[in-house]
Amino acid sequence: MHELISKHKFNGLLVDTNLLILLVVGLYNKNRIQSHPRTKQFTIDDFTLLANLVGQFAEILTTPNIMTEISNLCKSKMQADEWILFASKFRALKTRVSEFYVPSEKAVDSKWFDKFGLTDAVILTNTKPALLLTDDVSLAIAAQSIGIDAINFNHVRFT
Repeated sequence: MHELISKHKFNGLLVDTNLLILLVVGLYNKNRIQSHPRTKQFTIDDFTLLANLVGQFAEILTTPNIMTEISNLCKSKMQADEWILFASKFRALKTRVSEFYVPSEKAVDSKWFDKFGLTDAVILTNTKPALLLTDDVSLAIAAQSIGIDAINFNHVRFT
C-alpha cells in the first residue's frame, strides 16, 4: 500500500462513492457515522483512517457521477436540517477535489457497464493516472485486472 501511495501522491487519489460519503459525514458530524444509513458499516476510527489517507495526496479526484450519487443518496436519507449541514461540508469539498469527466456514452459502451453500472464503468474507463480507493472488492479487482492501481479500504481498515 505504501508503494502505491508514494507512486500516486502527486497523480491523485480517486475516492469511490461510499468512502467520499464517509468523509463528508465524518466532517460534518463524526457521531453520525454509525447511524447514517450510508455509513453505518463504518466507525469513527474508519473515518480518521480515511481522512489521514486522503491527506497524503496532493489531489483528490472524483467524477460528476460520484458527486451526483453522493448528493442523491444522502439527500434522500436526511431530514432538511441535517441536509443543510451535510451540504455545507459537501460544498466545501470543491476546494479539495478535482472532477474529471468520462462521457456516459463511453462508459455505457464499455464491457464494465452491464456488471457495474454507470458510475463504476466511468471509473474503469478513465484514463487519468490515479490510485483508486474503494470499499467495493469487485470494483478493486476489476480495476487491478486492467492495470489501474487500487486499494480496497476494507483491507486497510482491518489490518
